[in-house]
Amino acid sequence: MIGLNISQLASINHEETEKNIDQIISSLNKKGEWEGETQNVKGDGSLIWSRSTISTFTHPVHGEVWLGVYRDISETKIAELALRESEEKFRLMNSQVPGVVYQYKIDKNGMHSLPYASPRIKEYIGLSATEVIADVNKWFELTHPDDYDSLVESIIYSQQNMTLWSWEGRFIKNKNEERWLHGAATPTKLSDGSILWNGVYIDITDRKQAEAELDTYRDHLEELVKERTRDLEEARDIAEKASKAKNLFLSRMSHELRTPMNAIIGFAQVLEMDNLDEKQHSYVNEIITGGDHLLELINELLDLSRIETGKIDVSLQTVKILPVIEYALQSIHPLVEKMNLTLDNKCTEEAEVLADPTRFAQVLINLLSNAAKYNSHGGRIEIDCS
Repeated sequence: MIGLNISQLASINHEETEKNIDQIISSLNKKGEWEGETQNVKGDGSLIWSRSTISTFTHPVHGEVWLGVYRDISETKIAELALRESEEKFRLMNSQVPGVVYQYKIDKNGMHSLPYASPRIKEYIGLSATEVIADVNKWFELTHPDDYDSLVESIIYSQQNMTLWSWEGRFIKNKNEERWLHGAATPTKLSDGSILWNGVYIDITDRKQAEAELDTYRDHLEELVKERTRDLEEARDIAEKASKAKNLFLSRMSHELRTPMNAIIGFAQVLEMDNLDEKQHSYVNEIITGGDHLLELINELLDLSRIETGKIDVSLQTVKILPVIEYALQSIHPLVEKMNLTLDNKCTEEAEVLADPTRFAQVLINLLSNAAKYNSHGGRIEIDCS
């Protein structure tokens, strides 16, 4: 079996063999027999495992004799070592997987069990792998009451259709800690009619909490948007009411001012028909001119609302500048005399501009009025067109 004769076997200085020989001799001296496994070296130098039974008896001629039976179990031992190595690799892999690796089984009679669960399961649900493997119901009992039905329904659907099982739900860890888990497993139908799921659970509690916070922020943002929209609508309504009130005020005010203004202009025109000296005629003419201009300003009040709506009408045409300046100077003549100002108008009769006549005149009146109003006493106003 080992390819060596007695003398060769005796000459082998193998540590394991020496250890076994010491144990064998001790057992034979005490009990008269020994049974166990030994490891020897074959003639080609390879190791061999054997199952041995050795007993002693006294021979009439040879004295004490050892009788042994050896059975080669090398293949079995090699298979055991390979299995042990594979299990060690599997345990190492499971320790590195960021989740719980497990097997779930339903037999043909509907009985369910948990043949395997990796040690990390205790981090997830507070029970050890040994506890849930011994009683799979303990796992189900920790399912959140609101998620239990969906868990059972998802398993039944996967069982009936032999499709990938996928589920998210909550488990209650240590009686008061809520953990979100996501599970996925692939079913396989075994020869005995049972179904075995190989799968994994991962903890998604952090993700679920982040989603809940995001939903809260989104709901809060939507409420802020609604609140801001209501504020804007209220502000719009107030602005619309204010605009209507302003338009009504301008309409009424322009009407109230236009009536006495028409009376002033009318009586001035009647007065102009009387026999007036040159100075009186000049005064009356200024009243009429100023009144006409003021009447135009009153009419312009209504243009404010048109400006806001972008509907103001502008009539662009070629306007001689000099007549408009002379008209504007007549309007500020009293202020010029009061301030003892000197006027120097350098505009020629040929000077022209493309503008709305009424609004151009108003701009010039405002400019010249400010020039006189904010001038120094005895100052100078110079007008030039280029």
